[in-house]
This record gives sequence, structure tokens and C-alpha cells, in this order.
Amino acid sequence: MQTGYIMSGNTPVASFSGRVVTPIHPALAPLRFLAGGDLNTWLEMRAADGNPPNIRTLKCLLHLDGTPDMETALFVHGATITDSYWVCFDGEPTTRWEDVRFFQDDLAELALRGESSSSTQPLRCNTPELTNTGSYEKCWKLENGRWVMHKRGTPGEIFSEAFAAELGKLLGFPMAEYWAAENCVVTRDFTAGQFSLEPMAYLTGEDEDYGANYNTLKRLRPGLEHVVRFVIVNYQKFQQKQV
Repeated sequence: MQTGYIMSGNTPVASFSGRVVTPIHPALAPLRFLAGGDLNTWLEMRAADGNPPNIRTLKCLLHLDGTPDMETALFVHGATITDSYWVCFDGEPTTRWEDVRFFQDDLAELALRGESSSSTQPLRCNTPELTNTGSYEKCWKLENGRWVMHKRGTPGEIFSEAFAAELGKLLGFPMAEYWAAENCVVTRDFTAGQFSLEPMAYLTGEDEDYGANYNTLKRLRPGLEHVVRFVIVNYQKFQQKQV
């Protein structure tokens, strides 16, 4: 049975034995484990979708074709661009966050457009594309020292994301910036290495039921559920206006 730690930077925030995770610092640990989640599912959710053709090609070049999601994520210690969490197994005491975090975007064009500057790639490549989740072909590029995501889509899809970002800013909401580029929508990593983004899906999976989301947040940390209540009330008002 494998044992080790969930790390946040160089701080161990939870320990694990097999699939079972025990928070050490609950205020710093991933929210999923405060709700009783297990290690395997968490890692599977952090892995890139293996269906897009470019990701399949990328995994093949890294000798990861056919690799399950959990092992795909562990190839890069479960690290992602948008948070500081990663997995350190017992027996890796010298591994540090500086060894795990991403500094290169060598496989960005391969992930985005299926293009590669070389016909071969090193067997061990610390690429953020293996934990770049979602079903669209996308990549992380390092631009002026800042990680920026490029995501392909139809003209309508690109417009909708850029429009929603501008509309939100106009209404006074703190929005992630999105703008259109060549066949892509582009957005900077708004966590900037200072915050950890935890998608709601980490807690509720694909369950989009408002009540389930509300109750999950209420059990996790009283007060957070008011965010969902605000969304529900305003969505209901919107529906009433459409009648």
C-alpha cells in the first residue's frame, strides 16, 4: 500500500495511505478531503481528458498511451498550473516543489494544434498539459513569465467566453480576463501562483443540482452556501422575467 503526503508547495497538508487521505492542516488541505474524498478520484479528476487527438499524440510521445488517468496525473506528481498541490510518496524525501512545478511549455503547440518542433520528445517531460483538464484542445503557454491558456473553439464559442468576461466586468464582477485570438480564446492564469483554484466539481462531481451543491457547501463550511443561494435566487428571478 502506497503512503505519502499531499503537499501545498513544500508544506505537507494531508497524509495518505492507499486511497484514504487524512488532513494534517485542514485550512490548507484540498477541500475535497475535508468532505471525505479519496486520493484516486482526486488524481483522476486532475488528469487531462485523454480523448482529444492532440493529447493522445502527446501521451504517445511520452510513452503514456493507454495510461489510466490517475497514472497520467502522477507522471507530473499530480501538479497543475492553477494550484500548488502535488503528491509526494514516502521514499521521495528529497523531492521539492521547485522540482515539481512547471517552468517550460515545450509541448504547448502539440497540445493545442498537433504541431511539434521535434519528432521525438524526452521520455521525462514535466509538462502542464497532462493535468490541463477539459474536453477542448488547449494548452498552457509561458508568456513574459506568466502562464496563459490558449483554448481552441468555434467562432461562437470563442465569442461567448470573451463576451461573458466583458459583460461581467461591466456589471462590476471580479472576472477572469478572456480575449479572442487566432482560432482561440485566451486567458491568463488568474491564480498567478498565489492562490489555489478548486473547481466545484472536485466536491460534487458532475452533479449540477442546486440543492446538492448548496448542501455540500453548507456541510463543508457554514457560510459558503450563501454564494449558491445568491445564484439560485437570481436565476429564479431571471426565469420569472422570461415567462
